[in-house]
Amino acid sequence: MIETPPPAYVEAYWDDVADELKSVHHAKAAEVKAAIAKYREHMQPAGQTLYNRSPESVAKSIVAHGLIPSLPAVGTKLQLTFTLTDPKKVAANPELAAETTCKLIAALDRLERAFGGEGFEVGTPEPLPGLVLLVLTPVQALGAVDRLTKVAAELDKASRQLTKADKELKAETSRREKDGERVTAAVMCQAA
Repeated sequence: MIETPPPAYVEAYWDDVADELKSVHHAKAAEVKAAIAKYREHMQPAGQTLYNRSPESVAKSIVAHGLIPSLPAVGTKLQLTFTLTDPKKVAANPELAAETTCKLIAALDRLERAFGGEGFEVGTPEPLPGLVLLVLTPVQALGAVDRLTKVAAELDKASRQLTKADKELKAETSRREKDGERVTAAVMCQAA
């Protein structure tokens, strides 16, 4: 039987998550309150396992699920969010996200170079419930904010086009969902 932590611990835990969202992710207090409530209601794993995760990890998960809208639009890192078909599942092999998206990463690397940079360093994929985060860091820091703004805009545009094309590729999508492979990418630039 899973024991629920005492109410004082639970309150302090969510205060820590809120502090992380405000300080690290630059979210406003009202947005933090709403995001945490929505996360707790719809997305948190059942039982005590949530409280075994660090508040920093939960804050990242809240941000990655798009529950905090006030993140800075630009920064020095490009974060790709791959959403799993099961929102509570944690990827057993997050490196698979990097392997299966090799063409996407290569295309983003070429695009960053086309805008005058030197490409990206690919971080280690981070598995969270329902998603995998992958951070790309520009090799050349000088002018990175401007280049990443352009890369993010191009990727957003391509993402919208892919959404339309996805309807035409229904058979492939069904196959991927059956295999648990389907991922979608949401992109945001984050502050350094």
